[in-house]
Amino acid sequence: MAVTSTMGVVCVQTPNEQPSRKHRRKFGSRPLLELIVRRLTDCQQLDGVVVVAGRASGDKAGGSEAVADLVPADIPILWAEQPDLVGQLNSALDATGATGLVKIDADHPFVDPVLVDRLVTTAQSQPECDYVGFCFRDGRPVIRSRLGNFAEWYSADALRRAEQTATVEDRHHVTRFLCSHPDRFRLRFIPVPAALESGKVWLSVDNHEAWEHAQTMYDWLGHEGLDWDRIAEMMSA
Repeated sequence: MAVTSTMGVVCVQTPNEQPSRKHRRKFGSRPLLELIVRRLTDCQQLDGVVVVAGRASGDKAGGSEAVADLVPADIPILWAEQPDLVGQLNSALDATGATGLVKIDADHPFVDPVLVDRLVTTAQSQPECDYVGFCFRDGRPVIRSRLGNFAEWYSADALRRAEQTATVEDRHHVTRFLCSHPDRFRLRFIPVPAALESGKVWLSVDNHEAWEHAQTMYDWLGHEGLDWDRIAEMMSA
């Protein structure tokens, strides 16, 4: 692996969640989890992709098979012993030796490889950065909105420091932890596509209404590219 390398990490499990339900639902002909992983492999600036699942997923009856069946065979699955996000991301660092990670949550079907690559190139151009995320034109981070988060880049150094200093609660909310300590972590935000500024668009599929809406848009738009202007127009209608 290169001296500096960036891995894409798809985080499957949130606490107490069964991965086999939501992630098996289909977008077109593909289950949600497979679709997300494959979209991430289309990124040009990533050195690889790994799926990270909490050990609890594999401990449940059929849990490991449920996840493995949804992940393409050429993508490794890391079963992390740690129950929290900070621990799981550090497990990914241990397993890959990466100097940076791009995290994608497994409830966000609208993975845009162009935007993910922009995260990585921004981080590469500013090596002092600890975190790169997306924001609106007024500076508000998208992670604090209903829009849903496209992706986030973390430096290995920031995640290692979070491993040492984050509280039990903060370990489940690593971005919140980094943003609440601007004196210790260097943050960088880049703007989302202008079409998504309306506040009427949401992209994660964390409830039934959002799921139905997202599936409808995929049927209308096709699955090869993401036209944010058309997505915003449809969702705002």
